[in-house]
Amino acid sequence: MRLTKRMENGGSDLVPGVTSPQAVEKLAAFEDLLDDLQAEQQALSQKLGELRAQGRESSARFRELLGKKLVNSQVLGLFAARGLCVPGEKGEFR
Repeated sequence: MRLTKRMENGGSDLVPGVTSPQAVEKLAAFEDLLDDLQAEQQALSQKLGELRAQGRESSARFRELLGKKLVNSQVLGLFAARGLCVPGEKGEFR
């Protein structure tokens, strides 16, 4: 359920009947998701580096992790395109 609406002047406001605490909780959930994605990207990079060092670039595990990293990158790119985060900077939120 969307908690905000776009105004004609380009701004945003809460949907009637929605309280500020509800909006804050939803924003907090988004920020948690963003933090989790960015942390997972760091962990995936580390694990992929370890597998590369072992010469396991052709393994199913390597391909699985690389695919997951690419999907996460795409999602983070969508957030960045909307100005919601700075790519590659953990905890950065605009």
